[in-house]
Amino acid sequence: MASAKGGAAIAHTLLSAEAQVDSCGRDGETPVQLASLMGHHDIVCALLQARASPDAAARDGKRALSHACYRGHVQIVESLLRHQASASAVDLSGRSALHWASLQGWQEVVDQLLLSRALLDAQDSRGWSPMLLASQVGHFAIVKRLLEAEAALEMQGLDGETALMLAALNGQLEVLRLLVAWRAKLEARANDGLTALKLAAEAGNFEAAERLVALGAEVPPEGLAIEASSILPGQGPGDDALSLTTRLAQQLTDELISTRDCYDTARRWGFDPGEAGSQRLLNAVTAAGVDTTRLKDHLLELGVIQDQDADRDGLFDWDALS
Repeated sequence: MASAKGGAAIAHTLLSAEAQVDSCGRDGETPVQLASLMGHHDIVCALLQARASPDAAARDGKRALSHACYRGHVQIVESLLRHQASASAVDLSGRSALHWASLQGWQEVVDQLLLSRALLDAQDSRGWSPMLLASQVGHFAIVKRLLEAEAALEMQGLDGETALMLAALNGQLEVLRLLVAWRAKLEARANDGLTALKLAAEAGNFEAAERLVALGAEVPPEGLAIEASSILPGQGPGDDALSLTTRLAQQLTDELISTRDCYDTARRWGFDPGEAGSQRLLNAVTAAGVDTTRLKDHLLELGVIQDQDADRDGLFDWDALS
């Protein structure tokens, strides 16, 4: 209890009376672990000098070093490492001290762990390395430091997700730019076949999607159906979506003009034949401000526009393009 509340004088008294320095609480936590969690450096030092174990694990597998790293207690981290605490030990979730420090964004702590040769690419129960965790939450400085230490750039989680995918999915723009600068693979796919670009678009992080397109990501026509609600100013993500989707709408228009199989092209972009699919596609193209004159002429030539016809089984609507 003294370890948790920071009662230095009480702790020293107990130690003088030869109290059990590694006695465990209900969940297996030791005095060193509690003091490390709460940031009581003087008590940690006293316990270590009394030969308390720096590496005792609680029932969840967490150790004093992980607690100190999670809270960013640099001095305690240094003291534990000097007393030979393991920088690579993991808890029951598979996370090491470097995982916790990277997740929380404590750069000084990460530096200390790297000096102690913590495992850069250890994977937790989800297959995530410290790099993936830091990329997900957008800790630019941590990601940069891990890259400089030669952490695996293309490490994949159990679902095939990479650091770039997690940064894109969560809209972490600066980390995204950094990873691409270090040559992260733009077209890598997760187990479900999704790329970083598709993940960003599906999550509504259109600014991240636009940044990926600008950095050279290939737009997969089959995976980026354009919804009018996503590109009209004042709706959805707003102007960032407008800029990206205008570009995509122009690409769709160019593809339709250059092919004689407009139905197949439309399907690959996620628009099904029929009145509903027609309206969605045309809303997307026209709302994005794309000039449809050439497209209309091409569709007329192919005979796929419902040219003043009662037949409603075509894909394209003459009135919408007029």
